[in-house]
Amino acid sequence: MTPFTKHHEALELIATINAKNKALATIKTDIAALAAQIADGAPDDDGATRVAAA
Repeated sequence: MTPFTKHHEALELIATINAKNKALATIKTDIAALAAQIADGAPDDDGATRVAAA
C-alpha cells in the first residue's frame, strides 16, 4: 500500500466519521423536539390535555 493510498483511505474514513456525526446531531435534535412535543401534549394533573400555543 502506497503512502498516497493510506492517506486517501484516512481521508475517506474522516469523511465517513464526519457524516455520521452530522447524522447523529440531527437525530439528537429530532429527539429533543419530540420530547418537547410530548411534554407540551402531556395530560395535566386533572387529566385534561394541554394545547401548545402556536
